[in-house]
Amino acid sequence: MTQIEMQADQIRFVEVQLKVAALQCRAGHGVDLSNLYNGFVKMNLPYLVESQGPLKAWLKRQGRHNFDQYIVDVANRISLDSTKVSQFCVRSQMAAEYAEKSYSPLMLLSLLPLSYVTPAAPCKLNRF
Repeated sequence: MTQIEMQADQIRFVEVQLKVAALQCRAGHGVDLSNLYNGFVKMNLPYLVESQGPLKAWLKRQGRHNFDQYIVDVANRISLDSTKVSQFCVRSQMAAEYAEKSYSPLMLLSLLPLSYVTPAAPCKLNRF
C-alpha cells in the first residue's frame, strides 16, 4: 500500500467511523451525531471523492474489485469493535465536534475511539 493509498484508506476510515457512530449513538445514548456527521461529509467531500481513486487502485491490486463491499466490511468491523470501547458515543461526538475546526479529516485519526490499522493483504490460497 502506497502512502497515498494509505491516506485514502485513513480518510475513509474516519468517515466510516463517524457514520457508524451517527447510526449507533442515537436513542438511549444521549448523543446525536447525525448533524455533525452530515457537516463532516459536506466539509470534507473533496477529500472523500479524491480518496476513491487511490483506494480503488489498491483494492484492484489486492484482487478485491468491489469498493462498496470494502467500505461495508470496514463499517462492520468498526461496528463490532465499537462495542468493546468505553464511551464510544461520547468520544465520537468529541471527534466530530473537532472535525468542524480541522482542515483535513486525517487530523481526526488520533481523536477517534477506534485506532486505524493498516489493512493486511488478503491471504493467498496454495493450490496443490
